[in-house]
Amino acid sequence: MVCEQGTCAWETPEQTGDKPCGRSGHTLSVVGRRAFLFGGCADEDGNPVYLNDTYALDLASGNFAWQKLEVEGKVPLPRWRHTANCISSSSLMIFGGIGEKTRYSDCAILDTESEVPTWHDPQPQGTGPSPRSYHTSTMCGERVYIFGGYGGQGMRRQNFNDLHVLDVPNNIWVGSVEGSMLPEGITFDAKEGGIVCEGTPPCPRGNHSTSVVERKFLLVMGGRDTGRYLDDCHVLDTETFSWTQVRTHANPAAPVRLCSHVAEGLESVPSYKLFCFGGQTGNDKVRTEWNYRNKVDVLDCASMSWLSSPGVVTGTPPPPREDTAWAFDPKAAKLVLFGGWANDWLDDFHMLDVSGIVGPPYAVQALEPNEGPMTGKTEIIIRGLEFTKGKIVVKFTDGRNEETSEKADYVSSTEIRCLSPDWSKYQPGEVDVRVSIGGEGLTVNKIKWNYYVNTKPQKCVAYGPGLFEKGGVWGFPSVFKIQAKDTSGRNRSSGGEATYWVCKVTAAEGEELDVKVHDNKDGTYDVSYIPKCSGSVDISVAYDDPVQNGVIPIRGSPWTSSFDNPWTKCKMQGTVPKVQWGMQATTLMKRLVLWGGGPGIHVLDGDQLKWETPEVEGTAPEDRVGFSMTTLDNEKMLVFGGQKPPPIAEGDEDPPEVPDADFDDVSVLVCEKGTWKWLPAPDVQGDKPAIKARHTACLIPVGKKVIVFGGVGADGTRHDDLHVLSAQNPSKMEWLHVPNKPPPAVEGEGGEGATADGGGEEAAAAPGEDGAPAPGAGTG
Repeated sequence: MVCEQGTCAWETPEQTGDKPCGRSGHTLSVVGRRAFLFGGCADEDGNPVYLNDTYALDLASGNFAWQKLEVEGKVPLPRWRHTANCISSSSLMIFGGIGEKTRYSDCAILDTESEVPTWHDPQPQGTGPSPRSYHTSTMCGERVYIFGGYGGQGMRRQNFNDLHVLDVPNNIWVGSVEGSMLPEGITFDAKEGGIVCEGTPPCPRGNHSTSVVERKFLLVMGGRDTGRYLDDCHVLDTETFSWTQVRTHANPAAPVRLCSHVAEGLESVPSYKLFCFGGQTGNDKVRTEWNYRNKVDVLDCASMSWLSSPGVVTGTPPPPREDTAWAFDPKAAKLVLFGGWANDWLDDFHMLDVSGIVGPPYAVQALEPNEGPMTGKTEIIIRGLEFTKGKIVVKFTDGRNEETSEKADYVSSTEIRCLSPDWSKYQPGEVDVRVSIGGEGLTVNKIKWNYYVNTKPQKCVAYGPGLFEKGGVWGFPSVFKIQAKDTSGRNRSSGGEATYWVCKVTAAEGEELDVKVHDNKDGTYDVSYIPKCSGSVDISVAYDDPVQNGVIPIRGSPWTSSFDNPWTKCKMQGTVPKVQWGMQATTLMKRLVLWGGGPGIHVLDGDQLKWETPEVEGTAPEDRVGFSMTTLDNEKMLVFGGQKPPPIAEGDEDPPEVPDADFDDVSVLVCEKGTWKWLPAPDVQGDKPAIKARHTACLIPVGKKVIVFGGVGADGTRHDDLHVLSAQNPSKMEWLHVPNKPPPAVEGEGGEGATADGGGEEAAAAPGEDGAPAPGAGTG
């Protein structure tokens, strides 16, 4: 059975060798390229018997041959419903379980690389869990986390919800030995046993599952207590020892109320996937109407939702069962399953190929662009996660046909670049893009690439004002649109071909103008150019067609467009004011206001194009030049600073030498219902700037604040200070001084006046005798 992308598939290979007898409650652990089976409960002469035999299954050869191992060392006593974990590349550890009239709390480690596999007792330091079975033990990082179960000391029998953690490298029960670190605020309960975590723990239970998800989280699912089946899920953060949830998604419910199932969290990019199989299910009150399951459920740990698409699991599933054992073979990306119970002990062997869902340790997330012509050769940026250097294969497939990119290059851990392959012998449409690096499996998340029918230039059209024969003006962008069409004459609905278009605009003198082509990503392209003068231009549009091997003009090309002067000389009314040296201008609504360098104000009405020299009420400020004039609102303008006009001899054409600044006053000119007046001099408070001229000023409308910067002072000194005038009330204003702070010095860089060793004059100050700065000196 081939495992298709996005699916997992059941296989039932033939077992060979010395096959184990049917059993349940056993464990199966993959160490290297072998799966090790230990213990369980089986039938002997019609009676149940506990086992402590050890088998190894060869996963490397493909023969799936079992071998009963002759082991040495301290072999664990017979048991079932214990747990086992692979704790290194060559060893596994079992814990707990049920024996003949007893429950265990011991650990045993099997060294699988010894010439003869050897069991030994690690005897961890500290206080471990009480005797139990039906619990879970989960390897996360270098620690084994034991949660829940059923049992107790002596004759006590109870369901647990305690947590115990074995630090494997240090062989310590975490928290129970001084020096074994727990996060701040987390304690070990010496009386009841176990680590006291933050948050609300799951209720006491057994026959549940606990799986690693997202590397640091443990997900506890289902199980049962003495009276009901459970369907809840809980998440433990192993870094903070808090019961919580993954990311911001709510923890899911189990697929159904179930217990005695198996579950495995598998690392996948971009997020973990959790696989759940089998078990016993019933209602939430009493153990009635129960049955066995053989369904596979898959949890996406990014969204914390169960995958429910039809066809996620293919192949013939094992018969329904509980108390089976499975383990993950990372090399083959398969879950290996043996035995179980369904009103009898089972000895069958099955494999679930999860490569179509789990995939390799990298993933594709997006393509830029995400479409191209059937002829291929489109440069593609593949965005993704965890890319590595190595031989990169990029495959394009529609499920029936497949082509491989002839060129694919590693750029970074999140980027690969390739060329789309030729697809012209197949049908156009969407295909899946999958990546393999260094011989690893192909990515499994579905990223689509769209092959479209090639553009046919002879069928493409262009339209818009940029192609009109008349009516345009030079100096402004002139635009038109290209509509790409395919070989059947249908409008293209996708872009990606901006570089294929060859657009030329030539002026009458033979000068080629700059042309810009913008891809709208919908089959259309916006083209713009700017004519530089009156006259006509020739416009040609062609397509560099890889199919016809040439630059082919589109329908209607070329065109000729003419452009007129955009400037229109207006006929003005009224008396145009005489230009005066030092005159300034600003706007009030649709009026242009001129003042300075001479008497009176001059106003141009923008609607009527009429000059006026209105009478102005109030006392005008002293005539000046080099001032700033700023619009405050639709009715008011503000004048600040300046200098007295220099004397100009009659007949002088060049501006005279400008004197230094003379004014630091503020004046406001108002136009209310056609009446112009200078307001009385306002009461100006605050940190008033020095006398200045030839500065700049602008208005910040919010709060009516006028910003004043620079200029020259009364002595001709140039200024670089900044001031803010709050002008909300024209009769009462306030200056706000902004300190002029120099940028911080960069360590190790000398500025102007720096000495050879990087310091300036101050840096050359004598240090104290011990080399420290002298008293009062800055330490920088």
